[in-house]
Amino acid sequence: MSTHFAVLLGGSGVPGRMIEDHETVFVVADDERSAKAQAKAT
Repeated sequence: MSTHFAVLLGGSGVPGRMIEDHETVFVVADDERSAKAQAKAT
């Protein structure tokens, strides 16, 4: 059964910012592994 996942993707730091560049992606997938793959593909 599919589930709604929120995946936090990290990036490299951006000059002038105190935190790293991160992005939250929401996907619907059957498991965590599939959710990570879908999030990275966006």
